[in-house]
Amino acid sequence: MDDTFNIYEKRVLEFCNELKKRSIKLKWSCQARVDTFTEKMAIAMKNTGCVQAEFGVESGSQKILNSLKKCITIDQIKNAFKICHKYGIRPFANIMIGSPGETMGDILLTKKLIKEIKPAHTGYFFTTPHPGTELYDLAIKNKWIDPNEEIWYVQTEDPVMCTNFTKEELLRIRDFLYKDSLDITLLNLLRSFSFIG
Repeated sequence: MDDTFNIYEKRVLEFCNELKKRSIKLKWSCQARVDTFTEKMAIAMKNTGCVQAEFGVESGSQKILNSLKKCITIDQIKNAFKICHKYGIRPFANIMIGSPGETMGDILLTKKLIKEIKPAHTGYFFTTPHPGTELYDLAIKNKWIDPNEEIWYVQTEDPVMCTNFTKEELLRIRDFLYKDSLDITLLNLLRSFSFIG
């Protein structure tokens, strides 16, 4: 596992060249950043068996991306997904729900972006403050979480932090976004089997 596989283009190309040189034939996927994803990478990855790239999109709102200090732009997200579609690599989008300052307007921007970039699959996760991070300190300071309550730091079905929305609202927001994504995923699946044009 490497959550920033494509941080340096040179490293990705060297990895792909080694796969070719050693005649290693396999299907593989990676986690990648949108701001360092290039066409040159995509071609090398595709030619050595890469089938999927998983990106931390997080939000369709530049305001939220900035507040999360992601150091990426909406245009970079769109470009990475465009490259994946062009070279036949399945793009996977991870989305965070319930970030500090997030409003329904931001949620609607996320919904709009997902429709535009057409991910092969979308994962929706609740923003979770991990100990030792700036977000955790903010969550304690603003009483978004109970410091005495144990947080299970793996993928959970329930949000552990509430800022602008209640837990019930966050669950409804996830379902609202997930329904659209299911429709897109099903459409992509049907197209891959040539059931529809």
